[in-house]
Amino acid sequence: MLNEWRKQLTNFEKIILQKTYDKWKNTAEWPKSLSLAIELRKVENLYKAAKSLGYEFIHAGEQHQKDEECKLTILGVALCKGSENDLENFVKGIQYLVKKYIKNPEKEITTDEIQKDLSLSDLEASKVSQLIREESGIWSSAGRSQNGKMSFNLAYSILMFEDIKSIDGYFNIIKNERLPSRFTEKKEKDFIEGYYQYEQEIKSSIFLSHSHADKDFVNKLAKDLKGAGYYVWTDYAEIKIGDSLIEKIREGIDKVDYVGVVISRNSINSEWVKKEVDIAMTQEIEGRRVKVLPILLDDVKLPGFLESKKYADFKSESLYKKSLNEIEKRLDEIPSKKADFPSNFDFQKSESCMIFLKEINTRSKLGQANDPFIKYDECIKIVKDNINTDDPEKELELIVYELVKEGLIYKRIDTSSRLGFAGIGPTEYFFCKTDSIFQKWDPKSDAKEIVKLFIKNNQDSATTEELDRKLKWGPRRLNSAIVFLYSNKSIQTKRELGGTKYVLQWIRLTEEAYFFIEKDK
Repeated sequence: MLNEWRKQLTNFEKIILQKTYDKWKNTAEWPKSLSLAIELRKVENLYKAAKSLGYEFIHAGEQHQKDEECKLTILGVALCKGSENDLENFVKGIQYLVKKYIKNPEKEITTDEIQKDLSLSDLEASKVSQLIREESGIWSSAGRSQNGKMSFNLAYSILMFEDIKSIDGYFNIIKNERLPSRFTEKKEKDFIEGYYQYEQEIKSSIFLSHSHADKDFVNKLAKDLKGAGYYVWTDYAEIKIGDSLIEKIREGIDKVDYVGVVISRNSINSEWVKKEVDIAMTQEIEGRRVKVLPILLDDVKLPGFLESKKYADFKSESLYKKSLNEIEKRLDEIPSKKADFPSNFDFQKSESCMIFLKEINTRSKLGQANDPFIKYDECIKIVKDNINTDDPEKELELIVYELVKEGLIYKRIDTSSRLGFAGIGPTEYFFCKTDSIFQKWDPKSDAKEIVKLFIKNNQDSATTEELDRKLKWGPRRLNSAIVFLYSNKSIQTKRELGGTKYVLQWIRLTEEAYFFIEKDK
């Protein structure tokens, strides 16, 4: 992994990382950026190279800041020769902090404790603390104790590193969230989704055609497939009194990628199953793709139109797990679709969705991902209290499917839940798309105000706390505008992974920000 990343570096990037590390290695003191820039002036511009490399590796500050230190993150240190001992101590430090947090999440941890419990020298303890200080996603606040040494209040997000055994394990967890796009295949727009680690993927879908007499088996199969992330359509759950059965069945089959036909003694002579399969087989022939999946529940002969197809064998309980895996493998032949940034979401198309959008938006205190997190039982209560439906669970399933597909919310997977998830929460994109509807401000207009403030003050960068002092909006409103700027690439930022009231700690305007202002003139 590290060797592959090193290949992505330019020669000068390798030089500035190594020189910075070499000056820090034996002193635990970072070199002054200006001194290092002067030393390297005939090779290349340090400040430009540091910005190109990114704040995930190095912090060099601005050219006019005389006292700014040139610092490396753990990613920067890892790319330097001779850093093995520092990397090993860093991993020990993280493992130590995880254990301390589990034992007492409220306790402040000091450098002295780290040094004593890990048997580190003064130099080693100082360096470990400095590297931890640069990994802001694992602590909620950092300061200094009475003796001037560092101290940390840990963040819940440190638990994501509970099982790491090596520095590679640490990087495997953070690489997609922290690396610039040239070091990873992950799309840049996914970067802001942060440390919550919930995949917003839309997996393939299946219609389960069956006799109602087999509903116990179908309920179990549907629950297991939903728990694995697939969308399941079952006619008894979807079709309501007064609906045209053929029309609703055709509509359901049109929605899905596959039709699973449950073949049993009960269904073999069912006229409805025959109609459902007839519709699906017609689509299969027209679409030239495998559409119908036989699911054999009893020892009966397959209908003639299904004889040539391989079936999933559920004739005995001992075969259940194996056959379930076979169905999942077939469903996985259609690649999962990543939920896109919700640029064109139609907020008027579903009153039920609007109810949940409002609930999430108005409950949020900070306008960040996972704020609020609404548990499954509470979601069901919202449906029952606000939506006229005979089947609250099915209504909730459809709402969540729609909003996850639009990239507005995530669901926390829980296979023990009836619908396969423990609850829902907003993505960070959620608020910049919904605040203009449910709040008194408009994120797009606020984003423009931020850019204009930078221009007025002749600035190109600032901390979000500094912006808040000037604008007096508070984190809830400011966060929404900042995410809007990020979504249209108007700002560059060092991503903070949590433990703070602001979604990002620091932003810098890009050239796109000036075009953003000019577009609507």
